[in-house]
Amino acid sequence: MTIGTPLTNPGHRHLSRPHPRGPASRSRSSSRTRVGAILHWKPESLLGPALMSIVVVVAPVDPTFALRTGAIIAAAALVVSLKALSTTWVDLWAVLYALWIAASNYWSIDSAATELSSINTAACVVLFIAVRTVAFTRNKWLTTAGALVVGCVYVVYRIFADNQLQAITWTLDSTGTRYALANVNANYLAYSLVTTIAILLLIMGSATRRNRVLLLGLCVVFYIGVIQAGTRGALLGITLGVAWGGLNWAVRFKTSRALGYLLFALLIVATSIAAGALQRALLGRISSSSRESGDLNGRLTVWPMARDRWSENLWLGQGAGTFPSTNAIHIAAHNFVLDIGSGVGMVGVALFILVLYRALWTETLRMAARVSLVGAYALTSAPLLLTGFWIESPCFWLGLGLLTRAHTLSSRQMTKTLEGGADSFPDTSDPVRPLSGSPGWQRRP
Repeated sequence: MTIGTPLTNPGHRHLSRPHPRGPASRSRSSSRTRVGAILHWKPESLLGPALMSIVVVVAPVDPTFALRTGAIIAAAALVVSLKALSTTWVDLWAVLYALWIAASNYWSIDSAATELSSINTAACVVLFIAVRTVAFTRNKWLTTAGALVVGCVYVVYRIFADNQLQAITWTLDSTGTRYALANVNANYLAYSLVTTIAILLLIMGSATRRNRVLLLGLCVVFYIGVIQAGTRGALLGITLGVAWGGLNWAVRFKTSRALGYLLFALLIVATSIAAGALQRALLGRISSSSRESGDLNGRLTVWPMARDRWSENLWLGQGAGTFPSTNAIHIAAHNFVLDIGSGVGMVGVALFILVLYRALWTETLRMAARVSLVGAYALTSAPLLLTGFWIESPCFWLGLGLLTRAHTLSSRQMTKTLEGGADSFPDTSDPVRPLSGSPGWQRRP
């Protein structure tokens, strides 16, 4: 070939012509790309997110629907999305946990209560696996999370409309009235709003500045809903999540070691509650009011009862769901360790903690800004699990499933715009091993 001869190719004529690089050309190109992507979506790829969104949008308003009809719809979404199914150890531990709950029917002291708990737990695990399977791309993740946001906006609207509230209360009044919906517990509504705030914080990690303003506005709306519901545990979760974000901004944690320390500290707190150390420290130091009985509204009274019930059968428990139906005051222990331990023993507690460990630690290895975002999510959710009955909630399992797929929100290049340091580029030396697909240690695509 003679030097200076233009590189022409009949099959690739664009090689011989310069390609315009102006802003208008880039805009037209990106627009065509987006339109083309939408046109090339197959109906079955849209059906899974559509079905899952129906369940997610209703879950904050009607948990019974989510745990019955919603579980069936989620199973259908899972079936139509089977091509994207890539199971890991978190799915295995979740299934084993549900099977252990069901197995406790054989030694339960209240078969009706255990049967109900088994159905609820099985439905929650179906929701968990379904949302993990459906939300495997950024757009599908945002679609599913957006449905949760819409559902919670409707919750706040209903709180004001159903209770005919004329003014917004911005601070918690421990002596005031709590507002909720007719058929939904105030704690459940507030916990669902807090979980959605935690999901919004995950989105903020890869959002533009303009979108972050919108997301912050939504967080304020949900905070208002929490205040009207008057749930102190939910408000504590928001406070802890914001505090962790501020601490990470000030200190700039460079490795994931800080996240490990945080999760270990939360485990210590859970253990101290289960062992009674925290109860002995708080008992007699809490003042009474119109809403406070001096024992965290019965928690300091019911925790020793749950420990005594658990001690009767340390490894197997008395049967899932039996503690609320058989204790003198007929309420749950309001602590995930004691609720699970009194029902299905040490084995059940270990399985549940393994699910949490895999979801919060292993499944988030590829997340950008992992320490700040996962830490905020863990702290926001901690009071709900430590002081509430949240283990059979559809919103808890849906939120946990979305967290495990949050790495789809930001690509490798996008992490450069997030916080600096090694945290923006998670360590890849400990990948997630799939339970299906090609052998060997590898990451899911």
